[in-house]
Amino acid sequence: MQSPITVRQRLFITSDHHFGQQNFHEFSTRHNGVMRPQFDTAIEFIDAYIKQYNAIVKPNDVVYFLGDIAINFRTAKYVFRRLNGIKYLVMGNHDVKFGAKHLVASDLFEDIYGNIYLKNKFILTHAPVERSELRSCINLHGHTHKTKIRGLAHYNCCVDYHNTLLVELHKDNTLTRIEMQ
Repeated sequence: MQSPITVRQRLFITSDHHFGQQNFHEFSTRHNGVMRPQFDTAIEFIDAYIKQYNAIVKPNDVVYFLGDIAINFRTAKYVFRRLNGIKYLVMGNHDVKFGAKHLVASDLFEDIYGNIYLKNKFILTHAPVERSELRSCINLHGHTHKTKIRGLAHYNCCVDYHNTLLVELHKDNTLTRIEMQ
């Protein structure tokens, strides 16, 4: 599916917020420390994210969320009704519990996908795609949190990777990582 972007809109990508998941703010041996040490609580992260996101994203901008949006549907509604932009969701492994039909009916997202191709150059997915399957596309992905996939064919858009707020895809196909403050 090709993305409907107009010349005046900005395009952003982001992933793996897990809004409301408190254990991302606590010590974890699995994550070799605290996943989001700059925030003491899940609510603190939500409030900071909404404020910083809305300072950048305007109502007419397009934002692709690459899955794992929230711990539950109530939290997803709370957050996404407050975020600017025309929002699309690429389903993540933790989003299946909400059900695609339920998410579509909620009007939180313009549309919901398994993956999406942009500009015939990028494929947006939740989990990274095997390099042999990319067919000269660059994979903008989530799922791996702080882990980088080696090589130039993958670009990690997770909020936990280098403290990323958003990744902007410019009209000239360059990418800029915007960090949380």
